[in-house]
Amino acid sequence: MGRAAVALLLFAPAAAAAAPLSLELGAGSGFGWGRLSGIYRDDDVVTLRLGIGLGRHVSIDVGLSEDTERIEPALRLGGRWRPFWTAHWSAYLRGELAFVGASHLGSNYDLLVGVGHFWRLRPWLAAFVETDVVSRTGEVGTIANRFEVGFCLTARSFWR
Repeated sequence: MGRAAVALLLFAPAAAAAAPLSLELGAGSGFGWGRLSGIYRDDDVVTLRLGIGLGRHVSIDVGLSEDTERIEPALRLGGRWRPFWTAHWSAYLRGELAFVGASHLGSNYDLLVGVGHFWRLRPWLAAFVETDVVSRTGEVGTIANRFEVGFCLTARSFWR
């Protein structure tokens, strides 16, 4: 009985104050402009991100992405700010730095700034849509507008 009481005391406050966690799987594409190429269609990209809340409004995002048309993996690190939310939707702003492996990991990097929206489908599932401006520097210099859609697994604390 004593062990159960200690376990309850240890885990109950942690669950109530749990960080808003999320796991996103998205796919996106867009169009861009490069100094050498002019206007181009941006490649399709699949992205997996883990969001770890640092409070009610801010989260740190870490992720991986892969270009579907060529071998070009990327490691992503960024932040997300949700200024407000309701029980069923939430707007957000995202900033992100990606280390891209065009010829080798880190040969290019992307600076991303975006705005998006989560729609709660179930207590643990949301859909999202996002539009981003992406500046790539390194071996090539481009700027692109990318659109991303996907699903997000969420902890209950994500919506509180």
